[in-house]
Amino acid sequence: MTDTKNLAYISKVVQLRPIPKKDLIELAVVKGWMCIVKKGEFKIGDLAVYLAIGCVPDFEDPHFTFLKQKGFNRIKTVKMGGVISQGLLGPMSWLTDRGVTDITSFKEGDDVAELMGVTKFIPLEESDQYDKSSVITRKDFPHYVPKTDAIRLQHDPDEFLSRIKDREVTITRKEDGCSCTIIYNSGQYMLCGRNYVWNDSDRASNGHYFRIQDQFDLVCKMTALGRNLAIQGEICGPKINGNRLKLTEITFSVFDVYDIDAHQYLPYDDLVSL
Repeated sequence: MTDTKNLAYISKVVQLRPIPKKDLIELAVVKGWMCIVKKGEFKIGDLAVYLAIGCVPDFEDPHFTFLKQKGFNRIKTVKMGGVISQGLLGPMSWLTDRGVTDITSFKEGDDVAELMGVTKFIPLEESDQYDKSSVITRKDFPHYVPKTDAIRLQHDPDEFLSRIKDREVTITRKEDGCSCTIIYNSGQYMLCGRNYVWNDSDRASNGHYFRIQDQFDLVCKMTALGRNLAIQGEICGPKINGNRLKLTEITFSVFDVYDIDAHQYLPYDDLVSL
């Protein structure tokens, strides 16, 4: 089962912006997202159902059949009328049409993914990371290391920006590949995807992880280092998540190192030194 958090939720319309030279559509702003909507469909302060980028709607629902007809297999960022639309915004009546009898009880932030039949889009090359059934010996991702899922800034810009106000921060670029965590803890080395620890039987289906491990000699280096750490990064390259960077070789970009003993991430300078 995959996590549906932040895929579909109730959000408040905080702004409505005109689209130049367009009389029938406008931009509705919810949290940090902008969505193209029919002009007059919403008023500022209205609650609405927001479907996030990367989610798969219920294509049997008449409200979403138009997406399937246009060839979409998930919600994507699209450009229309010279503006960007990030997700899909609909009226609360979407819930009524799916059998919800009382929409007055909903408040901003309520998760409605299950009610809307929304699921997470899983790229084909990552499907094995969410399916344990075919490999009986596969171990779950260790509980003592945080997983790499990060919430987008736009999901709650006021909250996140308040956390870094008046603080020194290091800005890095988020690569678009697949998550990889290399763990050394109490003498044990582990190579992990998002949800599971890989073993030799996974080489055929998840060869890009083992290529990174072998290329950087990670087993020997982590063992020699002898520290209880989790190195986390993104594997990018050909045949991985569309290879948006147009790379010709598999690469590994580290974004975090977690100190297992101290229960905290290393500061940026220490990460670079390591």
